[in-house]
Amino acid sequence: MSIERLNLGALAIVVALHAAARSRLPPSVSGEAWFAVLLMATILAARVAWRTRVEAWTHLITATVVLVSVYESLGPIIAAIGPAPRDRWILAAEATLTRGRWPPLTPAPLPSWIIDVFSVAYIVYFALPVVLLAALVRRGRILDARAAMRTLLAAYYIHYALYVVMPVVGPMRAAEVPSAVQLHLVAQGGGLSRHLRRGIGALERTPQDAFPSAHTSIAVLVALFARRLRLRGHVLFSIAAAAIVCSTFVLGYHYVVDVLAAFPIAWLAWRANALEMVRLRRFGISARQTSREDAPPVAACRDEARQR
Repeated sequence: MSIERLNLGALAIVVALHAAARSRLPPSVSGEAWFAVLLMATILAARVAWRTRVEAWTHLITATVVLVSVYESLGPIIAAIGPAPRDRWILAAEATLTRGRWPPLTPAPLPSWIIDVFSVAYIVYFALPVVLLAALVRRGRILDARAAMRTLLAAYYIHYALYVVMPVVGPMRAAEVPSAVQLHLVAQGGGLSRHLRRGIGALERTPQDAFPSAHTSIAVLVALFARRLRLRGHVLFSIAAAAIVCSTFVLGYHYVVDVLAAFPIAWLAWRANALEMVRLRRFGISARQTSREDAPPVAACRDEARQR
């Protein structure tokens, strides 16, 4: 499935949910007019080829705007017509798994500077996919960038669907978590952590996004792509992914169960991309085109034609 089809499907579902919840939504929530603009932009982007860097960025930027808009719209919609947060279910699983002895239910006694490092790692997650895609496009690996974006979108939208079906607000917001634990989570770290925590709280309009942890699945997928495609510095992607995964429960944004539940989603998105690549090869798109490091797609096509 193409990037545009994924986005069109997501937009159609959000428009339907928005229409169902319209009477209960605050006036500040984006309406159907904005989604109509996104639908038109997505349809127009689908008519753009994937031959040059400019064309690739047209697709990637349009897809990113759609993705962020869908995410930001979910919080008010879930609050209006969705089920109540299911943190008690996750806490029951957490008690069985960790017996409450691991973070976040038992906050780790770490120095403030380590918490600050984890806080920086937590927000690095937002830049990690952009860095991967920019590196691929800059090297002319347009088809690899398209495959990576398609895989990440699939993972994100699986997460979004689960947020609607089973909203979980996480340890720092859940009423079922002891207030002493929440106060400790909020107070840990230095000034940097406190500033970043306030910024994240102000920007994220979907608080029901704890289960599963998108930070985990997306960071793992980015690291896998960087390693699979042999990008320079792929080890740094792996280190960043590990730090991001740890930060999610050390800082109290997610339960350990949220982190573990994210790995099947990463696998599912990765597997879906592999099946899509097989389908594309049947229509004449060679694996060589998706793995050549520096040659632009046109040159890769020329090389493939010569070999045939």
